[in-house]
Amino acid sequence: MKFFKNYIILILLLAIVMNWVVEGSDMMGKADMNLGLLPKFSIIVIEGLQVAMLVLIILIFKEVNFITATVICVALFCLLQYGVLKALGAHTSILISGIRYYFSFLPLFLLSYLLAFKNISIKREFNWLLALILLQIPVSIYQYLNASKIKLNSYQLLFDMISGTMGGIAPNLMSLVIGLGLLYFLIKLFEKKEYKYLIISLLLLSPSILAEAKGMLLIILILLAYLAFIFKFNLQRILVLGVVAIMMIAGFSYTYTLLGYGDTLSASFLIDYASSESGKGRLSRVDSVIYSFSLLSDNNTLPLGMGIGNANKSPLNHHGQFYDFFTIRHSIDIFITETGLLGITFLSFVLIKMITIAHSLTKEDIINEDELIIVRVFLGSIFMFIFGLFWVDVLFRIQFMYPFGMLAGYVLGIYHRTKQEHKFIPSKASLVKYQTSMIK
Repeated sequence: MKFFKNYIILILLLAIVMNWVVEGSDMMGKADMNLGLLPKFSIIVIEGLQVAMLVLIILIFKEVNFITATVICVALFCLLQYGVLKALGAHTSILISGIRYYFSFLPLFLLSYLLAFKNISIKREFNWLLALILLQIPVSIYQYLNASKIKLNSYQLLFDMISGTMGGIAPNLMSLVIGLGLLYFLIKLFEKKEYKYLIISLLLLSPSILAEAKGMLLIILILLAYLAFIFKFNLQRILVLGVVAIMMIAGFSYTYTLLGYGDTLSASFLIDYASSESGKGRLSRVDSVIYSFSLLSDNNTLPLGMGIGNANKSPLNHHGQFYDFFTIRHSIDIFITETGLLGITFLSFVLIKMITIAHSLTKEDIINEDELIIVRVFLGSIFMFIFGLFWVDVLFRIQFMYPFGMLAGYVLGIYHRTKQEHKFIPSKASLVKYQTSMIK
C-alpha cells in the first residue's frame, strides 16, 4: 500500500499548489498573482491521475463491497443526469464537465477508505496536508508585499488577488483550506495546552486578513462553537476558550481595520455583507439561492433539477445552458439548480449521516489517538463545508474537496472497520459455550 500512500501525497500537492503554478486566466481583464511556470491546461494532469487511480482501485479492490456499491451509485446517478440533460436538449460535454466537477475527489475518497479499512495510518499524509496549509502563510505575505505592482482600478480587487497557492482570485477558498489546519491546531491546543499551537493558530489567520476575506471571521466562530461542542469544558478550558475567542475575533477585526480595509467588523456588518450584492451587479448569497428555486419552478424541473454541469462553467468551452456568473455562482445555488430537490435531500442525508458517524467515533475507545484527531478534524470540517456552500463554489474546487474527501473516506473506513471488528468479537458467554462444546 506504500504506492497508494505516496499517491495521496502527490495528489494533495498538485491539488493545492498546481493552480498557483500555472498561467493565470486574466479573467475580466484583471491580472492575477499566478507564477505562470506552466500552461493552464497542465491542470488536467490532476484529473488524469485521478481517473487512472479510480480504474486501478476498481480492478484491484473490486471485492470490497463499499467500493463496488459506491461506484454503482455514482454510475446510476450519472445515467439519471444524462437523461435530465438530454430532456433539456443539453450538449453531452456538459455531462462530462458535471462529472468532472462533482466526482473528481472520488478516487482519493475511496483510497483513503481502503487505508482506514485495512488499519493503515495516514498520519504522514495528514501531516503533509498541514504543511501545505502552513505554506499559505509565507506565500500570502509575499503576495501582499508585491500587490502594489499590480495595476487595478479597484482597490478591493487588488487584495482579492492574495489567495496563497489557490491560484487566481480565491481568497475565500484559501480561508476554507486554512480552516482545516486551524481546526487541527486549536484541537491540539485544548488537548495538549501548549502555547505553540495558539501561536500557529494566530499566524494562520494572517493570509485571510491580508486578503480581506471577511468570511474567515465566521469560520472562526464556527470552529470555536465546535470546540465547545466536542470538549467537556471545565473552568480552565472555558477560560482558555474565552481568551482564544477574544484574541482571534478582536485581533482579526482590529488588524482588518488597521490595514485600511474598512470599518470594524461586527455581527450586523457580516449580516449585511451576506445579504448585499456579491460584487457589482451580482446577486447576494441569499438572493442567488432564491433565484435558483425560482428558476427550477419556472422550468418545471424542481424535482430533478437541470442536470449536473448545466449551471456551471465548462473547461470544454461549452458552458451549461443556465450558467450565469452574475446570478448562479456559489456551490449551493449551482447545486440546487443542477440537482433539484432530490439532490438537496440526498446531500442533506449524507452530511447528517457523516456527522452521526464521526460523532459516534469520538466516543469510542477502540480508535487510537492519531485516528481520533482526524475524526475530530473531519467532524468540524463538515460544518465549514456547509458554510462554504453558501460562501464560495467550494463543492467544485479540488483545493478543498480533495483534503475533505480524503478525511471523509478515512473516517468512513474507520467506522466500517470498527463495526466489523465488533461483529467478530465473541462475548464471554459464547466463549464458555464454545469451550464446553469442545470438551464434550
